[in-house]
Amino acid sequence: MNFSVRTAVLTGWLAFGLGCQSVPTTAATAMPAPETIGATVSRLTSEAAALPPLLKTRWAVEYVASVPQLVPISPRRLYASPDRRVYQSELEARAQKQSSPAMVTEWVDEAGYYTGSLGSPLFHARLIDLIAEGQLAKLAGKRSLELYPTAIGPQRLLAGTGLDAVGVSPSPRLRALYSQPGDQGPVKLPGRDVSGRVTLITGSFPADPAVRAQVGSGFEFVLAKNVLKRGYIHPTGEVAPESLMNLGMPEADYLRSLRETLRPGGRLLVYNVCPGPSPAFYDPEADCRNPWSRADWQAAGFVVRDYECNDTEAARQYAVALGFDKPPISIAIDNLYAIYSLLERP
Repeated sequence: MNFSVRTAVLTGWLAFGLGCQSVPTTAATAMPAPETIGATVSRLTSEAAALPPLLKTRWAVEYVASVPQLVPISPRRLYASPDRRVYQSELEARAQKQSSPAMVTEWVDEAGYYTGSLGSPLFHARLIDLIAEGQLAKLAGKRSLELYPTAIGPQRLLAGTGLDAVGVSPSPRLRALYSQPGDQGPVKLPGRDVSGRVTLITGSFPADPAVRAQVGSGFEFVLAKNVLKRGYIHPTGEVAPESLMNLGMPEADYLRSLRETLRPGGRLLVYNVCPGPSPAFYDPEADCRNPWSRADWQAAGFVVRDYECNDTEAARQYAVALGFDKPPISIAIDNLYAIYSLLERP
């Protein structure tokens, strides 16, 4: 899948955060109603109350406990070119004095701001539980990286634990959406003398050396959720060329670059959620397997802690707790599957 253009149609499965970034979103025809302000924060607060029985580690508990720090968001207006290659914030459009008549107006409400196509950023608590196996220290002061996030929600929650939370994406839409004061930067923790931080970096990672340098290294963990699928990189059936992921560099170099972002002992989680395969055709979205073999990861310098582990039961429990079986997502829980691989830099 070429990260500069995404042509796939949004489906309920995108609620689990397919990481292909420049999703052509249908433009809103009117400004969202005032009652949308605070509605998503309220919903996430309710969801957080349902998760404690599923949480296994201190890090996951810290992550969910940061929900009360989220603030209501007023609707925002973006301007997009018809092909969605160019996005401007309202401030940027005003600075140009006049907008191009070809630009399309897109409104983003609080749900779009925090969750986008993600469904609920609280699903990330499952990923953090897997990353945190055997960890005893708090998250405060550590660094995390998410590859190709679809919304800022997870980074805001991670920063609310005192973490330096970084996301990297080539999406021009995310750059424009999260360009207002307060979207990024320090996040003060109430009653504590520590701060978290949110940073979103725009560009091709890790193929672009300048972006790679901007991202840096020393991360405690890296999350790759629903982006590194075999169906997107090494499909075993016929797929449209635009559905393939272009890494922009040799695969061995790509894997080594991911290793180099981690501190010694740091971990990379490749976590994929997908629907069941169709008997009628090959669906790359449903091919959740790791794109690379255990030997490929080892050759890149990783220790393979877990490889292609089935996480379907836990993913289904989270999906029910977060209401993914209800509108507006309404997925069939028994058609949800999850596989993960956990890699570590020695």
